[in-house]
Formats: sequence, structure tokens, C-alpha cells
Amino acid sequence: MASRWVERAMQPFFLPIEIWDQCFFRCSSDDLKSLSLVCQSFRPICQRYLYRSLSYRSPELEMVGTHNVFDLILEMWKQSHFHSTLALDQAGQSVLPYVHEWTWAGVLPEYTSRIPVNQYTLFLEAYNAVLRAFLISLPKFPALTSLSLRSIEVNRDARTTLAMLPRLDDLALSDCNISAPRGPLLRLRTCEVTYHSTIDNLPNTTRDIELVDPARLEALTACRSAGHPDVVLPWLVRSPALPQRFERLTSLTAGVRATSADVFFAFLHKCPHLRRLALSRDSIIPAVLFPAHLDPDTVVPRLREVFVPLNVAYALVPGRPVERVNIHHRAGEFHDLGSIVEALRAFGRAAVPLRHLSVTVRGLEPSLDVFGVLRETHPRLRVLKIDFDDRPVPATEDDADADSDEEETGSEAGRRVCIDHASFTAAVGAQPRDPRTFAGMIDALLQSPRSLPPALEELALGQLLPDSEHEDVQRFSLVDQRRAVACLARQHAGLQSVSLGLYGPEWVRMESRVWMQAP
Repeated sequence: MASRWVERAMQPFFLPIEIWDQCFFRCSSDDLKSLSLVCQSFRPICQRYLYRSLSYRSPELEMVGTHNVFDLILEMWKQSHFHSTLALDQAGQSVLPYVHEWTWAGVLPEYTSRIPVNQYTLFLEAYNAVLRAFLISLPKFPALTSLSLRSIEVNRDARTTLAMLPRLDDLALSDCNISAPRGPLLRLRTCEVTYHSTIDNLPNTTRDIELVDPARLEALTACRSAGHPDVVLPWLVRSPALPQRFERLTSLTAGVRATSADVFFAFLHKCPHLRRLALSRDSIIPAVLFPAHLDPDTVVPRLREVFVPLNVAYALVPGRPVERVNIHHRAGEFHDLGSIVEALRAFGRAAVPLRHLSVTVRGLEPSLDVFGVLRETHPRLRVLKIDFDDRPVPATEDDADADSDEEETGSEAGRRVCIDHASFTAAVGAQPRDPRTFAGMIDALLQSPRSLPPALEELALGQLLPDSEHEDVQRFSLVDQRRAVACLARQHAGLQSVSLGLYGPEWVRMESRVWMQAP
């Protein structure tokens, strides 16, 4: 019967539905949130069944106080796991070669605190038994190429099992404790290790972990969320002091603190073909370290895309063929338009051919300067995305008195950042409004048809509003926004996409968008 299913599955417009139905029917336990098979051969035809991941999730532990943990956890996990394995075996070997993606989510750290102390040992025994069963089942899927693990311990057995998967290319570890720093190297193309949990007892990953073979790695993500200043960048390779080079690494996403900056620069020296570099928002790199470590001729000379803070962009962009720049800011720190304009002029003097610019700036004044500088220094810019952040800066203790004075007097600075709630007129020649408002800036753009870069194809302008403006965002006229968008599109023949957006406190976006066919 298995051979008959294989023969029918290879037909171009026929999928053996009975296989999938049998698997789904036998895997419908409460803790099994989603189950599906990813088959590259049938993906264009059967998106309903195939464009998902085979996923297991931990049971809900809110009620463990009234149940025996061993019976509750072990039986539920065994039921879901072994029934799914039985379903695959009964469906025949024709199913196993078509599983390409699998996601396993272990028990989240915040759930373990709800387990009674006298039952915690039984809980760990049950969890480890299920984890071993999961690892044993992995070699049954010879075509597995993508694996995502969350909240598990990557011990020696897990490393050995992962090394046995011949086609494993993509591995994502989220909130996992890598307790086996030595073992067989994984020949991965992409590796992602992130820590999002804010639990104080989150295991620390050491810097000398040997996990990934540097000869094949193409993309690496290694960072932690805010609140973990000890080790932000968990190194998944041999010590940076060794002479290994990452000849194929083209993309790096990392989090860097001042204490690990030297290690970060040493790693960049090993990546001669790096084309994309992204640093997390909480990354801190002292500017004094840049001149000694970032020679444009020897360090990442082929860099094309950067997603970094402003001071890092100053050091990375000049002298390199960077085409895409995304400048972000850390929480509580903002870049005004003056600093952005100065940076754009510096990039222009270095003859950097920017094609894509995305930035969040503080306030609106002087808004038109940035467009004029872009037209002058970066005429080949194709994509421009600017968000004007008008939310109040978090007050400090030193500014408490000054803030109270502003509230009593109703300062002009507090009024000028508010939205002009009159509709967009969108008609050239209309009476312009205060350019320090978002609507006034759009009016000024309409009055100056040549203010944008000539090669611009996509324009996206947005404003982030404070909490007090939330109701006004809901009342904002989309009809008038569309008129302004259409007018900008008519004035600039090369534009293919125009977007005007307003963001409320919950990132509610009121947006108008016009798409046009390219000539």
C-alpha cells in the first residue's frame, strides 16, 4: 500500500488526501496546537495542507496544582507524540520524505514557577522522557531541512541527533540552554539563537560554544532581548582568537554591548563577504573604538545593507558600497532631523550610492531640509521611509519641574507637534499650513514638486502620535489623505508607491496607498 501511495503522490495534480486526514485525525489532542506537513513538491497545488510546520507545544500548566504532574504532563505528551508517530507509521513511508519543517516548543520558563515544589522532580522526569522521544523520532524524517526549537536544553544527545540529519540547513534556537558546548559541528546555512525571556534565572550561554561549522554558514543571528547586560552576543563558533574565517557568511544580526565590542570587531575581521549587518536596538558600541577597528579596505568591504544606530552608521557607511541604510534608535533616545541631515551629507561626501533609506526622527522641524539634502547628495535614492516621532520623551527626575511648568502654561512646543486636524487639501496653490505639523509638511511637499530625489520609486511618511491624540487618529479623514497621495503621485512620474501613515499609541495605522503600473 505504501508503494501505491508513493506512485499516486508523484502525480502532478493529485495528493493522497487520506494520508493527511489520517495524520490530522490521530494528532488532535489538546496540547497539540498545530500539525501539518510541508511538502515542497505539492506546495503550489495544496497550500491548505502543506504551507505550515509540524508543531508540538507544551501543555497548559495553569491547573497543575490540582493534578498529579506525572500523570498530567507525561500522559498528555505521550498521547500526542506517540499517536502522531503511529499515524505516520501507519500512513506508510510515503509521508516521511515530505516533512521539511518541524517546530518543537518546550515548557516555557514562566510556567515552571507554577508547579508545586513536591512535584517538580516528577515534572522534570516526564519532560525529559518526552524530549528523548522527540529526539529519537527526528532521524525518521530524512528530508528535514528546517528545525525550530524553543525552551529546551541542547545537551550532548540533542547535538548528536542534530548532526545525524543530513539535510538540516536552518536551525532556530529560542530561549534554549546550550549545555553541551563541545560536540559535532552542525553544517548549517542559517543559524538563529535568540533569548526573549526576562526570567532572572535564564541560563547564560558562554562565548566559546562550538556549534556551527564556519565553512558553510551563510546567515547568523545571535542576540538577546533587553535586560541581559552580561552576555548579549552568544558566540556559536570557535573562539574569535582562532584563525577560522567565515568565507560564506553574508548576513549577521547581533546584539553588542561595550564589554563585548572588541569580540564583535574581531568577528567582523573573519567575515570578508558580509553584505548585511543588523544590530539590535539595545546595542552599545563606543564611538572611540571605530577608527581602530573598521578600516573600510579590510573590514567588511562588501557591505551593502546596514540596520544600525546612527553612530555605527557614521563608521560603517563611508568608504563601502552600502546601498540600504536603516537608522534606528534605542529606547528613550531620538535623532532629530538636524543630525540625520548631517549624516546624509557625510554619506554623500563619501560618494555612497544610497538606494534605500529608512529612519525614525524626532519632531518635524525643519522637515523639508532632509528632502533637499537627499535630492542633492543621493539622487539615485529609490526607497525613502521616514517616521516622525512626536511622542513625548520619557521624563527624568531632573526635568520634572520643567514638565510641570509646561503643562501649566501650555507651551508652544507642546502644540506644534500635534496633528493639524483640518483635512489635507491636496490642491497645489492652497494656503499652506504650519510646516511644523504633519499635514503642513505634506502641503509643503505639494508646493515644491522638485523637492524629492528624481529616481524615487517608493515614498512612505508616517507620524507616531502620543496617547492624547488617539481619538483624533480615529477621526482622521482617509479621503483627504488619498487626495494628497494621488497628487504626489501625479507630480512625480517615477513614483510607484506612495504611503502616508498615522500611528496611534497602539500602532493603529490610518494609511492611504496608491500603486501604479511602471511604464
